[in-house]
Amino acid sequence: MLKSLYIGVLSFGAATNVATAVIAPQYLAVSAASIGGLLSGLSLAIESQRKRNAKEVEAVRVAETFKHLYDKNRGLLNPQELSLLTEVSLERTDLFLRALAADQSGQPINTDKGIVYNFPHPENILDQLTNNAQAWVASQTEPLLKENNALKQQLALLQAISMNRNKQPMPQVPQVLKNDEEAQDPWNNLL
Repeated sequence: MLKSLYIGVLSFGAATNVATAVIAPQYLAVSAASIGGLLSGLSLAIESQRKRNAKEVEAVRVAETFKHLYDKNRGLLNPQELSLLTEVSLERTDLFLRALAADQSGQPINTDKGIVYNFPHPENILDQLTNNAQAWVASQTEPLLKENNALKQQLALLQAISMNRNKQPMPQVPQVLKNDEEAQDPWNNLL
């Protein structure tokens, strides 16, 4: 829109300067200066709009790339990778990630290749909750498993003892010999 306005003002200025040169040549410098000032102002407005548009495009590109890397890496972002993919300087991406980490509870992590930033990610939180639940279950079942193993060992020992008893001959209980008089005595028969 501003470019079409610029072309219109330029055309109007050229026509005005030609008309001024023909009708009142003494005012040609004033006409040319005023049209030049108007064109300069429009050029500044166009340049300002171009810079705003470039910043908006850059911001959208950084936001989309950040979201893609955030999802792909589960919250772990490398400023060099973001800089390379967005074509933004490394200093600006590092400054952006540092400010975002301070605001969003992200953690800078020093590596031998530089600093990376770890941001909270829903999958990481779910993994952490799953790991915590599994650790709790393991802590609850470990004593029961130990007790179960001890009982199994005791049962096996008792079964082994029982098997050994069955294999050994049973001692015979001696029978009491009765004499004939006791067998016929009615008094002893009552007992």
